[in-house]
Amino acid sequence: MAALDDAERARKVERIWENYRTASFQDVPEWPPAVVHSKIEACNEQNGDESARVVLVDARSPEEIAVSKIPNAVLPEDLDADAATLAAARSGEVVIVPYCTIGYRSAILTRKLRQRGITAYNMAGSILGWIHEGYPVVASNGEQVKAVHVYGDAWDVAPVTYKTFKMRGTRGKLSAVLHSILHIVSIIKRRWRKLRARSRS
Repeated sequence: MAALDDAERARKVERIWENYRTASFQDVPEWPPAVVHSKIEACNEQNGDESARVVLVDARSPEEIAVSKIPNAVLPEDLDADAATLAAARSGEVVIVPYCTIGYRSAILTRKLRQRGITAYNMAGSILGWIHEGYPVVASNGEQVKAVHVYGDAWDVAPVTYKTFKMRGTRGKLSAVLHSILHIVSIIKRRWRKLRARSRS
């Protein structure tokens, strides 16, 4: 089978995320990477501080973050320890934008934050969507890199110029099982919604 080109890979990111969103996260508001980037740029131009209005929160594991992250992203525990930012996010002065590999884990975090009264939007497509838009990621030393942790084979759809890393051993095998389960659940939920809609009409 021929390797996917970048356009096909970007469409696959969108399809995978749309399946997850439709199945489990229709209640979670989201922004696509282009919107997140434009808001960060607007804040940067206005305030000279990229994180003044939008705070990116990386919901991934340390192993994934060690490969690369979106510039200036913080960890969930850093956010929880920042009382001033949380207060500003409750008043709407700051918007929290979680991300992960493709949006599943960050959607869970976004939902939890909103339940606490915090203004938060999930990044649809997350770091994979971000790099497909051509936006940068950086290593732990702050240098821009063409590398990303994709968690497992099911999500290995980064741009072809990127070096990808995956969970190894048992975690890698479990990631494949997890993807299969999530895919089956999303199909069941979509069919259930269609049946309910038909029964009401």
